[in-house]
Amino acid sequence: MSKKLTISFLFFLIIHVLAYSSPLPIGKNNAQKSNIIDHLGQWSLVKFCEKHQISARGIDAMQKKRIITSDANKSAILLVFEFATGTGPVHTYWYKQHPYTQLFIKGHGMKYICQQFIKLNVNDTFKSIDDIRYQFSATVIPFRPKTWYFAVSQNIKVLNANNMAQFVLGSFNVKINVINQDLFQFTVRNRMSRKSLFIGLGPRVNRPQTLGTTFQTISFTLTKSEMLALIEK
Repeated sequence: MSKKLTISFLFFLIIHVLAYSSPLPIGKNNAQKSNIIDHLGQWSLVKFCEKHQISARGIDAMQKKRIITSDANKSAILLVFEFATGTGPVHTYWYKQHPYTQLFIKGHGMKYICQQFIKLNVNDTFKSIDDIRYQFSATVIPFRPKTWYFAVSQNIKVLNANNMAQFVLGSFNVKINVINQDLFQFTVRNRMSRKSLFIGLGPRVNRPQTLGTTFQTISFTLTKSEMLALIEK
């Protein structure tokens, strides 16, 4: 595992531990206490982004465009920064030509999705599937022990692969349309929210509030041979 991603993982781990262990409950009558936890989360994420040279003072529209078209890992960090600061679009769309999408496709999440798609189809006759879930994060609230082994093993694999796109994206849902028996359209949807960041604690909030929910849609096609190559690697 690279040193940078090890540090990144520790940042996220610290956020979760501090939020979960905080004696300050979150609820309708605890707006001030909730804000303390929100500020902690925002501060931690901004510091995480600054470690990767993404900050409010250091990026403009031209630099953002250059990042999105040339650097997959920094694109992922940019998503985190915009989520933490309430800037940027509420909904981001990615396509196959984006480096971020290319890095995501190479990740363990897509390998798992392709494996499930093959299992759900028999006799090599592929049918469209409306939804397959990749649960990258263990479910803490409510506590579901069965989610832990898979989630922890996937986190380790993604970090060892240095795949920042999959690490930041986390859990996601996929719709797969069969264009023909050799070409498949994948539509990946993800929601980055305050509730997800704090392992299920408290409500989701909307922009322009701190840590307001953002959405991603990643759209691309894969041939049958490309899909099988992902499974076999």
